[in-house]
Amino acid sequence: MLSTGSAVFLYISYVIPLASGMLAEGNRWTEKGPFQLGVWSKPCALLATIGAGVLAYVGIQPPNEKVLYVLIGSSSGSW
Repeated sequence: MLSTGSAVFLYISYVIPLASGMLAEGNRWTEKGPFQLGVWSKPCALLATIGAGVLAYVGIQPPNEKVLYVLIGSSSGSW
C-alpha cells in the first residue's frame, strides 16, 4: 500500500502544474520559456492530465482502497 500511495501522490503532484499551466496559458501566462510546443501545448497537457487521472484512479482500486482514505485525509487536513 505504501508504494501505491506514493505513486498516486506522485501522479497528482505531476498533474497539478500541468493542469494549472493549461488553464493559465493565453490568459495570465503570456511569456513562455525556451521550450515551447506551440499549438500542441494544450492537447499534450490535456492528455497528460487525463492519463495521470486514470493512473491515480487505478491506484485507488481494490485491494488498495485505503490509499483513497489517505488521499482524502491528507487533502482535507492541508486546507
